[in-house]
Amino acid sequence: MAQQLQCRAIVLRTYDTGEADRFCILLTREKGRVTATATGARKITARLGGTLLPFRHVTLQLRESHSGFYVAGAAQADPPLDELMEVRCFAQAQEGIEFLLSLVSHEEPDPSIFDATLAFLFSCQQVAPDCVLAFQIRLLHLLGLLPDDDALENIMSLNREEQAFVTSAREGQETQCLQRQGSSRIRELCLRCSANHLTGALRAPAVVAAL
Repeated sequence: MAQQLQCRAIVLRTYDTGEADRFCILLTREKGRVTATATGARKITARLGGTLLPFRHVTLQLRESHSGFYVAGAAQADPPLDELMEVRCFAQAQEGIEFLLSLVSHEEPDPSIFDATLAFLFSCQQVAPDCVLAFQIRLLHLLGLLPDDDALENIMSLNREEQAFVTSAREGQETQCLQRQGSSRIRELCLRCSANHLTGALRAPAVVAAL
């Protein structure tokens, strides 16, 4: 018999499949990263269609069978994430989530990563400065990929402003806006720390830079 469970989830990415189905990549608080199929979600009369969209915070009923997870029910979770209508906000969210997807491929749950991702998407809505870089630093720290302060000094000598940014972002605290050169250096730092773990080249940064 198929097992059913309820969980909080962030919709990271979706793909249309078949005639009316939707394949979803989810980050759940209870199960970590999982994939699930929403059968018939693209039908006009389907209740799931408007809920299972990228960067939405939802409560899901998942049914697990021998062939994987299926979405049995979905509703907007609290606090709700509004649709990112502004192009730059959406592009920033895409950049951060692409980084997450490239580093997190297992199903083991980590509530701190879920909470950091949710906070990041809210910061995208508020057009927070350098929110992508702050999220990347926080994620690298939670995954154990960000070296300690002494090791960071050997990788890249940061000035006082850049050090303060890394310290605040690492702890999930509010960060100050960086100068252009500082943003470039922190971006380089993130790529250096993740270079051996990324599953492929990142495409979203080029899109954001072009906006």
